[in-house]
Amino acid sequence: MNVTSITKTVVSVGGINYIAIAGNASNAALNLWINKNTATGTFPLEFVGSNYVAQFSTTSPMSMYNSVDNGTIVITKHDASGKIIEGSFQGTLYDDVAFPTDSVMITNGTFKVNY
Repeated sequence: MNVTSITKTVVSVGGINYIAIAGNASNAALNLWINKNTATGTFPLEFVGSNYVAQFSTTSPMSMYNSVDNGTIVITKHDASGKIIEGSFQGTLYDDVAFPTDSVMITNGTFKVNY
C-alpha cells in the first residue's frame, strides 16, 4: 500500500487513551491504535478494545480486517513529552474475528509520527 497521507490524533475509546494513526491511500486505509501510556517494547496486536490494534479497510470493494492476536507491534521510541512515537508492525488481519473467511497479511510496516 502506498500511503498518500497520514492522520494522527489522541482519542479515548472504551476507557483507553489511544494514539490513533491512519495511513491513507486512494481506496484503502491502515489504522493503528496504540495505548497512549505505552513504553518501548514488543507487544501483541490484539482484538479491537485492546491496548494495541491494527485495522485495514478498503472502499472498493468495501471491506474491513482486524487484528485478532496474530501479529506484533514494536515500539522503538516513545517520547510522551515531545509527542513522538515510532516503531514497526506485522501480522495477519481477518475479516471476521469469530469466523474468518478472508485475511490480509501486513509485513514490514513502519511508523514515525508526531501526535
